[in-house]
Amino acid sequence: MARVNGTAHTITNNSFKELPIAIRLMYGMAKGKIDTGFYIAASDCVIKNNKINHCGTGILIGGSKNADWTGKFDTKRYPSRTMQDVAPFNNEVKSNAIKNTRVPVLKETAP
Repeated sequence: MARVNGTAHTITNNSFKELPIAIRLMYGMAKGKIDTGFYIAASDCVIKNNKINHCGTGILIGGSKNADWTGKFDTKRYPSRTMQDVAPFNNEVKSNAIKNTRVPVLKETAP
């Protein structure tokens, strides 16, 4: 599984098979180069030409929405908000071959 946090990642030409979720673009606590956070929302990433077969969900846009990290890291050492409520943004998802997968693409959105 590819679990993606942060900015400007490229996920191309991979093969994913028999996974609960093949590619997961995560919510974050901040927006990449704009904010500082313990986890950065997946942004400005390229996800293309991947083969996804026999998975529960092919591509999840918005994993860990509203996860609360209170008390799970040192906010003095790593200054950050503790709620993952910044949705993934500006990602390019195209030309992926998704077959025999229950949910090809699932987009979770903020309330």
